[in-house]
Amino acid sequence: MGTLEDDVTSNSWSFLCIRLSAFFHLTESQAENLVKNPFAKLIYTLPFLAGCIDAEKTVLVHIVLYCSEILFFESSGNHTPSDDADIYHRLRFISQFEGGNDKVLKHGMALLALGMLGSYERSKESDLEQCIYNPLNSGAWNYDEKKHALEKIIQSNYEQNVADILSVEMSLNSPWDPE
Repeated sequence: MGTLEDDVTSNSWSFLCIRLSAFFHLTESQAENLVKNPFAKLIYTLPFLAGCIDAEKTVLVHIVLYCSEILFFESSGNHTPSDDADIYHRLRFISQFEGGNDKVLKHGMALLALGMLGSYERSKESDLEQCIYNPLNSGAWNYDEKKHALEKIIQSNYEQNVADILSVEMSLNSPWDPE
């Protein structure tokens, strides 16, 4: 634990993106965006960083589900009032891990939740215009409170190898579902 296994490199990430691009019949632009997507890359590396059992299988399930939602089934994965009770609720299907370093997993999942929160903040106006449910617009969540709570989780579970993949600032400012 602590470093990526030898077979988990930027080359293996690129190779997986090529395979996913073929599988999902992505356009060149979509394929390029996938390679650069910091959330997808964290989803890919997290089970390896944490030393989870069957990391390869976990990665495959998580990354295919994430790609399916952001590329094809966005509206079915949109936030609904039933997701309001727990900031991790929408992430529950990509947060299933067998074993692994708990601090690494908590840090990584908090970064993913923070990224989702940042996207909600940036899309508040357009969500209102398009009548898309947003927990920040509904008043169910307070941006500053949720951000502070997630930053506390990251600080108390800080792992440099996770931060090397995705920083707090990058998480807050990167699009959750790049075009």
